[in-house]
Amino acid sequence: MKKSIFILCVLLYPILIFGQGTSFKVSGSVTDGNTKEPLTNVNIESQNNKVGTISNESGDFTILLKNFPASLVFSHVGYSSLRINLEVPPIGDLNIQLTPEVTQLSGVTVITDKIDTIYRDSKYSVMDYELLDDGILLLIFKYTLSRAELLFKAYDGTEKAKLQILPGRPLRLFRDCIGNVHLFTKTRSFQIFIEGKVIKLLPGVDKDVFMNIMGDCLFKAGGHLYFQKYGFQNLVSNYYSADTISKKWKLFRTISDRDKMAFLERNGGYNPEMDKMNLSAIPGDLNGSMWRAYRDIEVQNRFNKMAYLSPVYAPLQRLGDSLCIFNHPDSVMEFYDLSDKLLFTTPIKYHITKKQDPLRTFASAWAKKVKWDKKVIIDEPKRKLYTLFIRSNGQMELREISIETGETSLALKIPFPYVEKIKVRDGYVYFIYKGWPEQEKKKLFRQRID
Repeated sequence: MKKSIFILCVLLYPILIFGQGTSFKVSGSVTDGNTKEPLTNVNIESQNNKVGTISNESGDFTILLKNFPASLVFSHVGYSSLRINLEVPPIGDLNIQLTPEVTQLSGVTVITDKIDTIYRDSKYSVMDYELLDDGILLLIFKYTLSRAELLFKAYDGTEKAKLQILPGRPLRLFRDCIGNVHLFTKTRSFQIFIEGKVIKLLPGVDKDVFMNIMGDCLFKAGGHLYFQKYGFQNLVSNYYSADTISKKWKLFRTISDRDKMAFLERNGGYNPEMDKMNLSAIPGDLNGSMWRAYRDIEVQNRFNKMAYLSPVYAPLQRLGDSLCIFNHPDSVMEFYDLSDKLLFTTPIKYHITKKQDPLRTFASAWAKKVKWDKKVIIDEPKRKLYTLFIRSNGQMELREISIETGETSLALKIPFPYVEKIKVRDGYVYFIYKGWPEQEKKKLFRQRID
């Protein structure tokens, strides 16, 4: 009898206390419904209690409620909002799972699919990674760059090899045009050699010397090495092929950003000698005529460099047994065979900024905007072309480019904002994501496209 009374009191305790107008502490955790990873900075709000809070780096939250029944609304960028109703204060913690939101794009429904966590560690952060034929090579570090390590994982997540002692302070990985991966420090480059369960570093070479030789080399295809070199203020791009046997070079295409070159010509061009001018050699005070002339030219030069001297963006990519130049200045994709013969061209317009409607309403002016991110990506195993767009909230959209029409026919939204180093391989998008709390570690994820 006493035991039954005790259980009844436990069950009725929240209701009895609630009747006395006491504040109740409601706690719980919020996770991603697909990956089960904790979600940071989720907004939790109770309108009838006029209170709110956010989840911490572990996804945990606590909120004080006075009025019941109460509703809690959970919202996070990239996820569908969730509302739960509480008739009485809950007994125990709440376990909340948010699902990625569904987005409508040009009549096509795109659903954010499952996201896999490739690498996550409470002590280690991902600095860089490269996708190889038989696995993923990660550069990770523990607290400081001097405690960096190399980790090689299979695509199924199995750890294959690890190197825990690296020279100097590693900065990043670099994959050269013949497929070798190198570890860069500030001054040295070390080629990485992987065999079975062993990772080795070959003797280092001067990084500047290495980049002078390999920096312009893009890839190897059909017995040729392909290079891209810039000219005239980086507004001209030259494409070369080099026969690996005869060692003969051939220039097979030149692309110029004629609009920017014409602007510079109309506005007196850009004088790089001004950057080298010794200011102490200019006589007179700061208000003198020579100083004013210098300042006028300097302002014009800085404006030209900032707005009109960005390098021409026309990357050359390999697509199976053909080559593709994304000729954005001329709004076409150019396809070549491995003898550098032009096969066909496809018009493109995804990179062209649409003119704003002057009659936009106030509401539409605050709507989320999407801007081309000046990146094209190749999925080599599937031979598909993609480009990236960034939304005003920092989220990225991956759009597939049709080889036949040049239209972007599909978009997949990455639900996390401001992700880093996006790559595509075999139908998956890979990216690094950190999250908002300063103490959060960078992690490597992948998201399925098809």
